[in-house]
Amino acid sequence: MFASWLTGMPVREAAGLGALMNTRGLMELVILNIGLDIKVISPALFSMMVTMALITTFMTSPVLELLCPEEMRRTDYYRSNPRKLTVPSAQRE
Repeated sequence: MFASWLTGMPVREAAGLGALMNTRGLMELVILNIGLDIKVISPALFSMMVTMALITTFMTSPVLELLCPEEMRRTDYYRSNPRKLTVPSAQRE
């Protein structure tokens, strides 16, 4: 979120992007399985991390709906507010 905001993205959209970046569950599960197989992490830590990955992945959609209401997620919103979308003019059709 912070990096997006620093590059000029509005705060709400940057927060929405940050929430979407949190959906890393599948990759995390693969890495956790490898760590468990080579005995880098304990089964208890594995269980906690899998639970955390599932919870954060499942909460992404409700958090995104709070941060970016449906009207913001539609393309009509950006067409009616062209300053909100920072896309080169050649791609705006």
